[in-house]
Amino acid sequence: MDSDITLSIVKELEKINISRSKYSYRGAWATLFVSIVYLTYLFFKSLGPITEKANVWVYVLFFVIALLLMLQSFYVILSHIINKKLSIIIKSILDLGKLNNLSK
Repeated sequence: MDSDITLSIVKELEKINISRSKYSYRGAWATLFVSIVYLTYLFFKSLGPITEKANVWVYVLFFVIALLLMLQSFYVILSHIINKKLSIIIKSILDLGKLNNLSK
């Protein structure tokens, strides 16, 4: 394998490892669970009678915040899973390149 290609693959692997350590996978699962519970609470709360107009805007604001937290948690969880699998693939490509260099 060409040294430029190997160097770019190693840099990409380092980027993946840095991004995996930056975000908390367990924290994303906890945030996802809490946001789903809170969205469920807000949904059942919205089925009841509305007492004041001001309360509606507060519930809408909390709904949007909980929805954004849920979507951000999905993103962190999916990127963690994809980066984990991608790092395995990159490591195997690098190992394969090392084996090819040794056999020559």
